[in-house]
Order: sequence, then structure tokens, then C-alpha cells
Amino acid sequence: RDCLLSRGLGDVYKRQYKDRYLFEANLRADASSRFHKDNRWGWFPSFSAGWRISEESFMKPIAWLNNLKLRASYGTLGNINNVGYYDYFELLSSNANYNFNDEPVKGVLEAQITNKTLGWETVALADFGLDVDLFDNKLSVTADYYIKNTKDILLGYNVPAETGIWTKPVMNLAKVRNTGFELAATYRNKIGDPVSYTHLRAHE
Repeated sequence: RDCLLSRGLGDVYKRQYKDRYLFEANLRADASSRFHKDNRWGWFPSFSAGWRISEESFMKPIAWLNNLKLRASYGTLGNINNVGYYDYFELLSSNANYNFNDEPVKGVLEAQITNKTLGWETVALADFGLDVDLFDNKLSVTADYYIKNTKDILLGYNVPAETGIWTKPVMNLAKVRNTGFELAATYRNKIGDPVSYTHLRAHE
């Protein structure tokens, strides 16, 4: 039986000071019976921070600038979609035939090796952004640069046929990094519907 337990520990800290400085932090804990008890729990923190520069006194003389905000965030999530219910167990199969004295004999073989080190696949996403509203909020521009790191990716790998192992063992084998830039601009006019220009995206 598969059991997944999630425990959101809520806002560890959340603060807003003078409507200028923003900070929030969270911690999430997940546990899955698909992993050995020593690796069952995964801890996934996240936080975000923002600075509304337009609220600073030295920005007040700039009448055409309605909002200028810098922000940054970092968050992690766990994934178990690529792991089976019993992948960390050793599995034995009775569908084995052996030859003893030129006679076929039924036997048992190791169909899947044990892997008690199997653990959570983790995605970590960092984002750095800028929000700008201009000309009585008629023009809005949002820019983001993100870095996405996925580590301990759960994959099956091939073992030599001579081992007699039928099932590909699943392990935390790989990591991937993606980066990208997103730009969105929206123009709002009092006459007619708003005109929106979104997204200019570049990533690798």
C-alpha cells in the first residue's frame, strides 16, 4: 500500500515593513512509503523577498513612475512520480529454470536488487524579478530571470543480463539545470480594451 504524508509547517516567518520591504519563508515536509524509513522524509524550504523602491522618499519626485519593485524567491519541491511502490525492496522470482544433471529444475532468482538509499528527487527554483508600472499605470513591464536545478533524478538503469536481474533498478542518478529569461509588457488605455504584449522568453 502506498502512503504519502504531507505536512505544511506554514509560514515560518512573514513580514512587511512600511509597505516597502517584504519577506516570507515557508517550510514543507513530505514523507512517502515508497522510500526506506531512513530516507522517507523530505524537507523543502522556500522564501521570497521584495523591495518596493518606488515607496522610498527619494523616488517620490518621479511622477511618471507609479511602481518599481525588485523581488527574489527560492523554493524547493520533491517528486516521486518516477519511483514505484516497491523499488527499494529486494524482489525474488520463482520463474527461474536451472540445469542440474541435465534435468530442468525450478528455482528462485533475484529479480530486483535492494536499494535503501533511494530518496526524493528535488527541484530547486530561484527567480529574480522586476515589476514596473509607468504613466498612471498605463504601461506595466515585468521581467524575470530564473534558474531551475533538478537533482537526484530518479531513473532506471540497465544491468548486465548475466546478473539475472529482470527489473531495471531505480536510483537517484542525474541532475539537470535550466535557465531562462521572461519579459512581459502590458499597455492599458481608457478607451477600448487593454492591449497586452506577452511573453518574450529565452531559455536554455
